[in-house]
Amino acid sequence: MDVGISSVNLTNSFAMVTMFNNGTTYGSDDGVTANLTTSTNLRFQTNSSGFTDFWQVVEYDSCIVQKITSPDLTGTTVSSTITGVNTAKTMVVCSHRNSTNVNADDLPRTELVNSTTLTHTRLGSSGTLVFVSYIIEFTDNTTVKRASLSFASGDMSLRDTLGTALNDSSSIVNGPGNFGRQGSTNFASSDNMGYGWFAYDLLNDSVVEVSRANTGSAATAPYEAVSFRYDQTRAPYLSDANPVGPYDDAQVRSIQRGSVSLGTAAWQLVTFKRGEEPLPLELLYFKIIDQTASNLKLEWASASEMNVSHFELEQSIDAFSFELVNIIPAKGNSNKLRTYNDELALDKPGTYYFRLKIVDVDGSFEYSEVLATEINAKGNYGLFPNPSQSYFNVENKSDELLKYELRNSQGVLHEEGFLNSKEKVKIGENIPAGSCFVSLVSKQFRQIEVVLKL
Repeated sequence: MDVGISSVNLTNSFAMVTMFNNGTTYGSDDGVTANLTTSTNLRFQTNSSGFTDFWQVVEYDSCIVQKITSPDLTGTTVSSTITGVNTAKTMVVCSHRNSTNVNADDLPRTELVNSTTLTHTRLGSSGTLVFVSYIIEFTDNTTVKRASLSFASGDMSLRDTLGTALNDSSSIVNGPGNFGRQGSTNFASSDNMGYGWFAYDLLNDSVVEVSRANTGSAATAPYEAVSFRYDQTRAPYLSDANPVGPYDDAQVRSIQRGSVSLGTAAWQLVTFKRGEEPLPLELLYFKIIDQTASNLKLEWASASEMNVSHFELEQSIDAFSFELVNIIPAKGNSNKLRTYNDELALDKPGTYYFRLKIVDVDGSFEYSEVLATEINAKGNYGLFPNPSQSYFNVENKSDELLKYELRNSQGVLHEEGFLNSKEKVKIGENIPAGSCFVSLVSKQFRQIEVVLKL
């Protein structure tokens, strides 16, 4: 089944899926893969029908995603070679479907065993398993701590102490395996998944707890502790020792969620907004409908309005600190379609974020979802030639101080420096062949370019 989604950038998007089904055995109707086949299509594949999947498509600005369709698993292990990643900045999301009824030992754990190898490992061998995995390497300051815990027969839960404390207010712990919970076990008597499915909890900033429902078998439970942090490339006029503003927070561009009932061709797209109280209107959409190098037109529509006073259009350059840019009066109570729009002039390059503050006549309010767009900064710098066999020129065409950084595909810093207005420098002469990242930051913009060293 194909589900249409809002357009995403496949380079930094991935899909997550869970499901439920009625039945007495774990069989071919209990596995599904979620495959982003195009920027606007999410494909679900299964060997049966009649169950419901819940899915999320996440578009995260500061990451590079490799989608891996591993060879089918017919024995006990299968591996896929991936483009090299920095394992300390990479998480894995996996889904699989299975060909037949299986026991608990026939389901695998998923592990990123090194920078170029993804493996799926089980102790049984019944059934053929087909995988879709997303290898998500973060290019911001996000870090990933991974480990695999070995459960003895009598262990129901284990705790692991992280080497470096996380910020537990912006961190998660998850399983890289199927449904975000699957490990491996030697329990072969039935399909009781209480032996090899796990729950993960971040007890505090340095302790992970992994639990299962049953004892009586050995098992292995991989986990990933992810601490989401914003881009470590700060503007050169800020002090790293005393940063100004929320520069350490992660940037998620969009998360789409929904459910799909396979076999009935029914699905829904659910948009989650902040707050628990209902909005004073039914907002159909809030979107960017036109954009030039210096102007932006936004539009929104309501299906019904009740006691709405006005809309406040707010703008931000970091998605956290918003400022008011315009007030648009509401058109009065109605149960018919109402459309609004506003046009803004954006004179500086960079990423901009917008939201609507929907204000009721009694002063209460709710926010819409946040939109993001980028005004191209390429007129402010030069980066050439690309690709190159020898070096890259970085030229500062702006009137501001420009900071540059060159990193390899694993995120390792090779060169950095500053350029005054109209200055130029050669970089990359000593970096190995392959894809590299050049970060360019000034007071006016922040840009990351991919270059290729031949």
